[in-house]
Amino acid sequence: MSYDTEANKILSELKDVIAKYKQLNFTPEAIEDGEVKETQVVGCLISDYFDYDPEQIFEASQSAFEDVNYHSFNQEFQKIWNKDLSKSDETYNK
Repeated sequence: MSYDTEANKILSELKDVIAKYKQLNFTPEAIEDGEVKETQVVGCLISDYFDYDPEQIFEASQSAFEDVNYHSFNQEFQKIWNKDLSKSDETYNK
């Protein structure tokens, strides 16, 4: 099977998983009213998948931005992440 065929199959399966996750985690009313965006569902799914670990979620976000060539953004994102971590460390170590 070619790479493109396999990649398309995986993406199709992922869309099915996203749809199922949406049905399980959001109210029917919110879904019917169009209040639940696919990006929100994917974000919640990623958080859940990484067991709500901020560092893993951050790393996944960085990988996604790298994939779309947002290198400058990622550099700033890293600076903000490091700044936030140092604030958290200061609060925790008091």
